[in-house]
Amino acid sequence: MRQVFIIGLLFLAPITALAAGFTKEPLFLSTSNPVDGETVLIHAIVSNESSVAFAGKLSFTEGAGSVGSIPVSLAVGEAQVFSVSWKPASGDHVIVATLKDTDGSTVGEVTQTFSVSARPTQISTQQTKGGIDSSQLVQEQISNISPAVGNLLSPGFAIVDSVRGNAVDAIDAGVNWAKAEVGTKPPGSILGSQTAKTSTFADTARFVAATLFLYVLSILRWLVASAAIFYPALVILFFYGLWRMYKRMRRPAWQR
Repeated sequence: MRQVFIIGLLFLAPITALAAGFTKEPLFLSTSNPVDGETVLIHAIVSNESSVAFAGKLSFTEGAGSVGSIPVSLAVGEAQVFSVSWKPASGDHVIVATLKDTDGSTVGEVTQTFSVSARPTQISTQQTKGGIDSSQLVQEQISNISPAVGNLLSPGFAIVDSVRGNAVDAIDAGVNWAKAEVGTKPPGSILGSQTAKTSTFADTARFVAATLFLYVLSILRWLVASAAIFYPALVILFFYGLWRMYKRMRRPAWQR
C-alpha cells in the first residue's frame, strides 16, 4: 500500500504543480524607449495552467510605493495581458509584479528593471540655416511609434532639412527682390507734398507682378520652413505620386 500511495503522489505531482502564474518574460512596456514624464503602460502576461478557474489580483509596486493593481480572472488554460499606466521619472526603476489569489496568498511574483531616458533638452524649433523649423519633433513622434523606423529615416531627414534650408535661402532672395520692387508706395502715388513721376503701363505691371510674386514667395516660404506643414504635405505628395504611377501602369500600353 505504501508503494501504491507513493506512485499515486508521483502522478498527482505534475497536476498540483500547475497553477496560475506568470509566463516567460512577463513584464514589458508599451514603448521601447520610455522618456521622463511620459505616460506608458506596464504589461504583464498571466496564464492559468491549473485545472480550475483563477481569480485574484495583480499588483505592481516600486519599492514601498504602489504603481497600480488590477483584478485578474482567468479560465482554465487561459492567458491574458494585464496593464497599468505608469508615468516614470528618468533613471532605473525596479518594478515588482505580484499575483495573489482571492484569499491573499501569493501565487507568483516577478521583478523587472526598466531604464527611463531623461527628457531631451528643448531643441529650438529654428535652425541657423534658412531659419527653418527643425524636423526633430517629427522624428521623435516617429521614434515613439517605431524606433527602428525612426533610426532608418534619420539620415533622410537631415538631407531634406538641408535642402529646405537652401530652398528658403533662395526664396528669401526672391522676397528681398520683390520687396525692393514694390517699395513702400506704388508708382505714381503721392509722397508728402510732392507727386512722384507718372508711371507707365510697364511700371504698373512691374509693380503688380512684384506684389503678387512677394505674396506667392511668402506663402511658399512658410510652407517650406514649417516642418509641421512641409512633412505631412511631402508624405501626401509621395503617396499621390505612387497612386498616379499605379494608375499609369494599369493602363494599356497604347494609352500611356
